[in-house]
Amino acid sequence: MTDKNSQHPTVMPETNYPRFDTEHRDEIDLMELLSVLWRKKVLIIICTFVCTILAGAYAFTAKEVWTSKAYITAPRIENTNDLMEYRRAFVRAGIIDNSMINNTALFADFLEMAASPDSKIAFLSGTDFFKKETKGDDPLAKQRWLEKATDEILVITPPDEKKKFSSYVVSMSADNPVVAKNMLVSYINQVNTNVVSLNDKEFRYTIDGVVAARKQEAEDITFNLESKRKTDLSYLALAISIAQQAGIKNYFFSTDSASSGGNMENIKSYMLGEKLLGTEIDKLKNTPIILPVKYYEIERQLALVEPLLKKNVSTQSYRYLLAPAEPTTKDKPKKALILILGVLVGGILGCGIALMQSATQRYRSKTGKA
Repeated sequence: MTDKNSQHPTVMPETNYPRFDTEHRDEIDLMELLSVLWRKKVLIIICTFVCTILAGAYAFTAKEVWTSKAYITAPRIENTNDLMEYRRAFVRAGIIDNSMINNTALFADFLEMAASPDSKIAFLSGTDFFKKETKGDDPLAKQRWLEKATDEILVITPPDEKKKFSSYVVSMSADNPVVAKNMLVSYINQVNTNVVSLNDKEFRYTIDGVVAARKQEAEDITFNLESKRKTDLSYLALAISIAQQAGIKNYFFSTDSASSGGNMENIKSYMLGEKLLGTEIDKLKNTPIILPVKYYEIERQLALVEPLLKKNVSTQSYRYLLAPAEPTTKDKPKKALILILGVLVGGILGCGIALMQSATQRYRSKTGKA
């Protein structure tokens, strides 16, 4: 007999079915979000307005920075022609050779001095711009300003190998475009003057050494000839003294001298006789020393060099690919960008505050708090 209850499926009570609360969802309701922002539009506008005002105040009151730039490279022959021609005159005079008139070191010296922090500090510390920027500062603050300026205000940038651009960039920043350009021109000119002066001093040191050696050589020639004459006079004086004691008035020729072949070198000097020896002594005393050709060659070289050493020749140790000019746009502040950022920051801040207030109010309403 079949059980009747087994013929019908068991039905669970209604209360046992799972229920899903559709009110607690994690999805963001876009319309609700826009509704919240619309209700809080006054707050958002106020935040945006305040941030824009603050950004505008900064943009229009911040210190302006203008940067003037110059693109430089190694000089051509025409840039250093005066200097090279000046030094070639020393080559023609026979003082130096062609290896000493190379101008390749000039540009390297220019770059080294231009990039030197000492050169930058020495220049900037004497400018009106420095005095204005550090007015009222103590010595330590001024030194810090100068050290910072060597990295940020006066900058030497090497060539960019990726762009295959072979020139160096020298840049100068100031609060005024005219000041930036004038300071850059002054700095480049000052470095060039110092480099040329240093190079000329080193060249003249070499020339002075060569000239001193030539003068010493000429003095040695005259000293040796003078010494030889004094020695000859001493020997002749001794010989005439012996001849006087021996009573030899005239040249004495003996069979011994004949057996020697009559060679004068084999004849004793006193045998020349008192009369001949006296003539030789008078000739040595009264005749000027006969100088060799070498002496006159040195004398000519020194005569050619003397007026050259009195000349001062200037040159250019660099070449402009782009000369300094007044910048047409400032580096900062970027007013338009600052104002746009002010509007964006203000809008985002206002939206954030509005959403936080809405979330707080919803939380309180659900937990029964006022």
